[in-house]
Amino acid sequence: MGDRPPYLELLVLLVAFVALLIVGSITWYYLGSTAVPTVVGVPLGVLSGFLLLFVVYYAQLPRLTVELAGDHYEKQYKHYYLHLKVSNGSWGFLGGGTAADCRGELDIGGKTYFPKWATRPEPLLYTGRVIKAGELYFPEGIPQDSMMDAAKSEDIAPGGSATIDLAMKEEGDERCFVHEPENYKHPDHKLNPLMPGDYPFVLRLRCRNRPPLRFAGVLSNGKGTDPSSLTARLTP
Repeated sequence: MGDRPPYLELLVLLVAFVALLIVGSITWYYLGSTAVPTVVGVPLGVLSGFLLLFVVYYAQLPRLTVELAGDHYEKQYKHYYLHLKVSNGSWGFLGGGTAADCRGELDIGGKTYFPKWATRPEPLLYTGRVIKAGELYFPEGIPQDSMMDAAKSEDIAPGGSATIDLAMKEEGDERCFVHEPENYKHPDHKLNPLMPGDYPFVLRLRCRNRPPLRFAGVLSNGKGTDPSSLTARLTP
């Protein structure tokens, strides 16, 4: 799912470019003519400048699309994380197009959450020790409040992509959990629980250099304690 069809972007740029050529030609003619006062040519020149700024601004906007990340439950792990993949199809025109300070707002189950980007570091200070969880070993980490906000922000370069957390389900628990950085404060990340059922959601992506984008979908937490019963789909 994307913010607008690619052909529409090309059409807008083409129309703006043609309009720029027309206005520029008229401006050139009037500025070089002694029969028409300069007061007519100057506004046309200003207008052509604004058109040029619009073309550059539009060409540098991040072009974000969202799709399912293609997660698959691996049984050797206790937890199963479901993600959304955010891609930036910008051209990188004149060095622009990066989705800067991109943050997600997730409306689901009557509440608003601020999910963690899976491509950002975990908000943990590692102690150097190793702990055992089931048959697996993990480095021990202490949650850090100072790292929570950074885990909610991502820069996505033109042609690049990043994944954002949607929800987590643990083997042996019928609930799933919307995943924010603050979930790391719980030993098993069990905050923001949702019981089995279907949950329509809206994901808003806010970047520093473009208007917000809205994407919708449905999170399904199947009955039972099998983590693979956690699924999602996107809707128009």
